[in-house]
Amino acid sequence: MNWLIVTWFLAFGYVPEQVESVRGVSLEIPNEYAITNTQVGIAMTAFDRFCVFADIETFQFLDIQGNYTGGAFSPYRADYTIGAEFYFSDNIKIIASHECDHMVSLRASDGYDSSETKVMIRINGKTEF
Repeated sequence: MNWLIVTWFLAFGYVPEQVESVRGVSLEIPNEYAITNTQVGIAMTAFDRFCVFADIETFQFLDIQGNYTGGAFSPYRADYTIGAEFYFSDNIKIIASHECDHMVSLRASDGYDSSETKVMIRINGKTEF
């Protein structure tokens, strides 16, 4: 048994549709922008019982028609997650996490903010047929 295991990931993709609402006002990225997202995360697990993790996901648009004077690549939102897990057994764990989402572009409406803190018990199972 290793006493410390570090894992990481990198993900990226295309977002075909995204609509946000701030104070009842819809925020939509125009169709001439291709929305992409990237995410990077890291986790450290100690003694197969305790894990801390963090990740950041960004959303950006590519101005495929050249209409935006700020450049071809423009991030507009960043989501951050941090948390910890304690494993009681292979099938039961308690999770505490916090996520906050922030607009990072002036093109987005002022006042956008989203956050959530969760404490959960997760029970895993497996049924074979």
